[in-house]
Amino acid sequence: MSRLLLVLVLFSAPALADDFVERGRAAIEARDFDEAADIFEDAVKADPDNAEYHHLYASALGAGINDASLFRKAGMARKMRMAWERAVELDPDHAGARVSLFQYYMNAPRIAGGDRDKAVAQLADIARIADARADDLDLRMTHAFLCQQAEDWACAATAFEAVVAVEQDRMMAWYQIGRTALRSGDRHERGVEALLRYLEHSPAEGEPSLAWAHTRLGQIYLAQGRRDDARAQYDAALALEPDHEEAKQALGAL
Repeated sequence: MSRLLLVLVLFSAPALADDFVERGRAAIEARDFDEAADIFEDAVKADPDNAEYHHLYASALGAGINDASLFRKAGMARKMRMAWERAVELDPDHAGARVSLFQYYMNAPRIAGGDRDKAVAQLADIARIADARADDLDLRMTHAFLCQQAEDWACAATAFEAVVAVEQDRMMAWYQIGRTALRSGDRHERGVEALLRYLEHSPAEGEPSLAWAHTRLGQIYLAQGRRDDARAQYDAALALEPDHEEAKQALGAL
């Protein structure tokens, strides 16, 4: 888990404004991730049936693992995995722990417990939790991105479509509908529609640039055999960002 994500997890910890969380926050703000892990390990010992404490403990370990010695990393990884597994055992609806387990299983080497099949298995539970929380579109977006990571394009398309069905102005979802159509090789017309819609707005910070949207649209047009339309989109991308490498390569390949 990245350190930024740990901060987001910690400061959104529900109904846990207690001494452990307050001290954990202080350790995170001081970037003392070993201290944060020690604090949450104490929390787990004090209340071993608290799923959130297990989640925070694993997350703190994950934030500090890159700075650990090679000797320590294997043990830390094992503790992370076991803590997240225990969190979902205690609370099957703990979305944060399930998302973290997906990432762990997907990215860890097999010798450390990485397992793509186990990662994919988490997707169904994350979808179930998202369905039960109809208003939590951020969770639906997270689920959709995880589906993309697993290259389950049908899952990703369904999840992003569920977002725009509720919130038409969630522009990142429109962009990702287009990107998913491109990567999957399916639903090209819907991908075109989505990217054209995205191109009508001014991207906010953190959203893909319009040059990227033009490039993705051009790639879909090319897949449809519409070479002139593809060229026009690549030209539009380069007019906005002359150094856009993928647009330059795509145009050069025509």
